Amino acid sequence: YSPIKLRAIKTRIVGKKLTIEETLVRAIDSGEFRTILAALALFNHIKNWSLLYKLAKERNLMKKVGALYDTARRIIKTRKINKKIYNGLLQAKEKEKYIIKGLSSKDYNDIEKKWKIYIPFNKSDLWRYKE
Repeated sequence: YSPIKLRAIKTRIVGKKLTIEETLVRAIDSGEFRTILAALALFNHIKNWSLLYKLAKERNLMKKVGALYDTARRIIKTRKINKKIYNGLLQAKEKEKYIIKGLSSKDYNDIEKKWKIYIPFNKSDLWRYKE
């Protein structure tokens, strides 16, 4: 679904097909810059926001998911999130302040202040989504 392509991943899931929600949470949990960048396009394909909330809560990634959702809303057309789930993500408590350790944005300071977490992307990193 993403205009940014990834290399083949050697991890295989046997017995079931991954949902978009599971794929997004796994990408954020990986902590790799390019994987998270490519995963931003998945926000437009999410149908089950409550499943995304549940998976993010299990892995303690709630604020990261919310901050990346707001970033994705700025650059691409995405589906709207349920208000109840959005507020739940916003009020979550996380110890980690970085999505990717040591990287912070110069362009998305308002999102960083709102979510109290550092976004690893600048506008120049997201230019492929504008094409």
